[in-house]
Amino acid sequence: MFLPGRPGHLLLLTEDGDAWIVAAADGDLEGPWQLGAAPRVGPSASVGHVRARLADGRLVLWSDRVEPVSEEAAPADGDAALYGAEGGFAVARHRTGHDGDFPCPWRSWTVRVEEEAYIVHPLGEPAEGYTILRHGEWAF
Repeated sequence: MFLPGRPGHLLLLTEDGDAWIVAAADGDLEGPWQLGAAPRVGPSASVGHVRARLADGRLVLWSDRVEPVSEEAAPADGDAALYGAEGGFAVARHRTGHDGDFPCPWRSWTVRVEEEAYIVHPLGEPAEGYTILRHGEWAF
């Protein structure tokens, strides 16, 4: 996600809980900053910040630097409304052991991750939809 307080720079969170800032123009890196826990929800855009809830329950935010600021945690049951399907995004991480089918939480479509392509189709109708060729690792 682009950082609102640092134009042209993206925040990257790894599944292992490291934060990096990447300059979009030349790929220059800043980090890593070790968060001490993997992201559970996010990163997601909010007004003036990028937010993530970590696996240990902390809610952290970034504006312009790699070190996040902790925010008093909101109740975890509010995550779906703040960061999930209601915000138009769903996050799936490939090391969660998921079988490769990712149903859309707000429409009756699914994405199947295959070795060379993403197959997007209406639920129960795999002959319909479209295919996107895949290059490299996947993340949603």
